[in-house]
Amino acid sequence: MALLTTTIGAYPKPDYVPNPDWFREGGTGLSSPTEAYQKYLTNLPNNIEEILDRGTQEAVNDQVNVGIDIPTDGEIRRENYIHYHCRHIDGIDF
Repeated sequence: MALLTTTIGAYPKPDYVPNPDWFREGGTGLSSPTEAYQKYLTNLPNNIEEILDRGTQEAVNDQVNVGIDIPTDGEIRRENYIHYHCRHIDGIDF
């Protein structure tokens, strides 16, 4: 029986994906990170789904091309692991 391979974690986001890296751009040091994130969301380009689909497809293709059996979406749509999950837990605000 062959051992199947997969990946975990975030794939590097292409430069054309407008996804802020809050660890480098102020993160929890901002005076109002939640407000900054809401502002970011309102300023996304009209074709954001096409952009995210393209980045996801590239991440999947890269994995398939190197022989990964079970590719992932590369977390292209998430800002980052920690902030994404904290934003979805009631009572958490940075």
